[in-house]
Amino acid sequence: MNRDTPSVFTISPTSGFLHVLARAVLSGFPLLEGEEKPPLSQWTILLPTRRAARELTNILAELSDAEGLVMPRIKPIGDLDEDRLSGNDDHGDLPKAISRTGQLFTLLSLLAEWAKDNPQISLAQEIVNSHAQSLGLATSLLKLLTQVETEEVDFGKIDEAYDIELSEHRNAVLSLIGLIKVELPKRLATEELMSPTERRSRLIRLEAARISEGVVKGPIIAAGSTGTIPATRALLKAISLHDKGAIVLPGLELIMETEAWQVMTPEHPQFSLKALIGELGVERSDVQTLGPVAGNRNWLATELMRPALTAERWHEKLKNRKNDISQALENVHLVEAQDRHCEARSIALILRETLELPYQKAALVTPDRDLARRVKAEMMRWNIVIDDSAGEPLVNFGLASLTARLLQCAAEDFTPTSIFSLLSHPDCNLGIERHLFLRHLRNLEIVVLRGYGRASGLGGISIAYKRAILAKTKKQRSHDLVAALDDQEWSTLGNFIQVLVTALQPLGLTNATDFQSHLNIIKTCVEAFAAEADQNLPENIAFASIMAELQSESRRHPKGSFAATSVIVLHMLRNETLRQKVASHPRLAIYGVLEARLIPADIVILGGLNEGKWPAQPDPGPWLNRSMRTIFGMQQPEREIGVSAHDFTQGFGQKKVYLTWSKRIESSPQIPSRWILRLQNVLQAGGVEIATAQDQKWAHLAKTLDDPLAVIPFAKPIAKPPLSVRPTRFSVSSVEQLIRDPYAIYASKILRLNPLPPFAQHVDAPLRGTLFHEAIDAWNQLQPEHMAGDSLALLIEQGHKAFSPLMSELEVSSFWWPCFKRMASWLVEQEIELRKNTYRVFAESAGNTEFDINGISYSLYARADRIDFLHTGNARIIDYKTGLTPSNPQVITGMKPQLPLEAAILALKGFAKLSAAQTEELIFLKISGTKDEGQRIDVKPESVQTLTELGIAQFDQLKALLRGYQNPDQPYYPRANMFKEDDVSDYDHLSRYAEWNSAGEA
Repeated sequence: MNRDTPSVFTISPTSGFLHVLARAVLSGFPLLEGEEKPPLSQWTILLPTRRAARELTNILAELSDAEGLVMPRIKPIGDLDEDRLSGNDDHGDLPKAISRTGQLFTLLSLLAEWAKDNPQISLAQEIVNSHAQSLGLATSLLKLLTQVETEEVDFGKIDEAYDIELSEHRNAVLSLIGLIKVELPKRLATEELMSPTERRSRLIRLEAARISEGVVKGPIIAAGSTGTIPATRALLKAISLHDKGAIVLPGLELIMETEAWQVMTPEHPQFSLKALIGELGVERSDVQTLGPVAGNRNWLATELMRPALTAERWHEKLKNRKNDISQALENVHLVEAQDRHCEARSIALILRETLELPYQKAALVTPDRDLARRVKAEMMRWNIVIDDSAGEPLVNFGLASLTARLLQCAAEDFTPTSIFSLLSHPDCNLGIERHLFLRHLRNLEIVVLRGYGRASGLGGISIAYKRAILAKTKKQRSHDLVAALDDQEWSTLGNFIQVLVTALQPLGLTNATDFQSHLNIIKTCVEAFAAEADQNLPENIAFASIMAELQSESRRHPKGSFAATSVIVLHMLRNETLRQKVASHPRLAIYGVLEARLIPADIVILGGLNEGKWPAQPDPGPWLNRSMRTIFGMQQPEREIGVSAHDFTQGFGQKKVYLTWSKRIESSPQIPSRWILRLQNVLQAGGVEIATAQDQKWAHLAKTLDDPLAVIPFAKPIAKPPLSVRPTRFSVSSVEQLIRDPYAIYASKILRLNPLPPFAQHVDAPLRGTLFHEAIDAWNQLQPEHMAGDSLALLIEQGHKAFSPLMSELEVSSFWWPCFKRMASWLVEQEIELRKNTYRVFAESAGNTEFDINGISYSLYARADRIDFLHTGNARIIDYKTGLTPSNPQVITGMKPQLPLEAAILALKGFAKLSAAQTEELIFLKISGTKDEGQRIDVKPESVQTLTELGIAQFDQLKALLRGYQNPDQPYYPRANMFKEDDVSDYDHLSRYAEWNSAGEA
């Protein structure tokens, strides 16, 4: 037998919802006084979330005096689709539900067909050309379908809603909506399936009917729901009319005046409850209170959330209530942080202090997952693991993470950074023992992945390795780490590259178009790269489940490219949430706002209270604007603000609450949540200083937590290594570095710290110079005594040989190579003039001279671009320059001593294959190939000294400089004589230049 009037109760936010409910249930609620009380196991209690259900179980066990307690049936309302309360499997002959993945894939197929049938529509072309666009469109259409089915509205008024003049746009939109209105249900009907949302709503209504018919016999309670879904409201109504049933509302407002109650809008936290009791046919005065009545905190929350249309009554309602406001503010703390980092640290400090209070529990409640992650990281400062019940995206963990890197690698056409990211994954080992794998990865990085222009595509890995072998054979200069590799390591690296390329091969060669084949390729590659991954880890079990679901629904996905499959797989992995079961601290927790509903805690921190974060901005979606929603009878998106406001007021009513927000997020200034601003207005209207509630000690502690006792700027380093390790061998090009930046000599030659080239180093000016020099050197060596018959063709041929490995680089093929050809014509003209007085050309000549200073042997070596022996018996030294050419004063004063020092080495018979000679000419040939094609610059001494005498003089200056470094107190200063103040040194970070320079130390 059902009741004549609904049985409706409420629990104040300040009372502790689940504790009050548990005590009531143990006392026999909702049975009438004197009514026979059946065993507790016959009770049924429905709650909004699984976490609330688990928490109520724990509280019942804690409050019960019985040693053994058979619990009531406690379930989330959202799980009433298959597990019937009545204990039978009668689903009213409803078809089975298609999976969410299957629904998405079916819609993708319909979209592909629609795009094929409507090529004249621009959106159709975007669907064909962009996998991400197609997926985004399908996802938004399914979101619309879910909203329509959840709110149980009819698409029948769709033409009226889109009665607009833009006929082409109207027709396109209507045809797309027709896919979910007509075509998708039709496609599902052929398989005797239905939408999961529609099926869930219909099953809940069936259960409501069974309750109304008296099928469910035991006491039944629905607690904590606000009834925002029509089917749920029907269930709640049935329970409220059950002779042994009751519904318990969370924080129904009973003290708000009638005028305010009547004018509230969807943004108000009570709007959903108002709609619910209105549908139940219950007046507020008929709702009974379980537990303590509302106190001053609840009254303050009522004024805080007062509808805007009655806000002018604040002054009237708050007049002479200063004491009440002050009492309501007890244990309410406002924390304003400078930025997100400071807010996260402030919250962590509050949580950490809680552990100093016996038996106290604290929880952070926030919809901001970034803030939650930051707090988790901050808690590790004290080695405290804290559980985030909202979970994190599955794609961040285990094999899902490896798969994402694998697909990213294929999408980027196997760039060095993507390959290194993949191989750096902790589960990746290619079936090789971990320590050996890491050794191979290190060698692959320094030999293949770093440096210039690796060819794109999977084949680029092998090409880069072959180029490195060729450079090794030619004894070209390489990084110390590469030069240290022995023949065995080179051979092993080659084998490792073969294994790597073989494992990646399926991604690069696939011509399949069906989704199933693509999934098999992904599975094969994942197994090859992570052969020894633990499949029993929770994250890998979840990954396997996702892949199995994709496999089972693959037949529904339209045929397409591997890239389209990658987009889908990544979408699934990013949208799947992993809730890890970790050994977290028992007294601390982080909840999302959904998980936090009804969960008790002694201290609650409502974090991320910035406008746009909490509450989030309402989004009507791309399909229905507000007026269209009115036509359909759908709820407006502002309802979500009302739901967020209700979550806020529930948290605001806890025993001790902290409200935190940030003044900046990243580089953008932020404002507090509207509820913080309202609270400030309420306090101002009540004559209470805002400072009463502000608690800035946490932000101050967060800001100063890592501050040192004293800040002592790092002084300019004074590197004074022992004389025994100071370098004694210098190249003519490094002499300038010794003059300008001695610290760089200290770092590179003594500490042996040489910077690694970046990953996939972009072609730059030094490489351009290398290619030009390589071609010109080969050209000179092929015509040592006489110019070739067609010298220009020979130069172009040698240039092509040098440039060909990098012609795949657009800058090389489209800019550098045309520049080289222009330069070649100019250089041949110059060569004709140079050869008139030349009888022999020596290209890339190596020279070295040994000398002694105070009993210590030194060596100065050079590799001259070109030395010409002239008919006069003297020599000409030429240096080819693709970049800036030294000025004559720089060369003469010794700041650019390279060519004069080469002249000195030649005079001292330092070039082994050349006889000693006086230098008659020092020439820089600028071989840019740009607008000016090239330029010849001759070095001219400003005095009567010859060029050889200039070289000998600078050689003597070098000796004097080195003699100074024989003094153990002579340091290697950083940036001693830089050409420009803003010039960058490779070792500025090592010398901490920015720090000591900002302190004013020159």
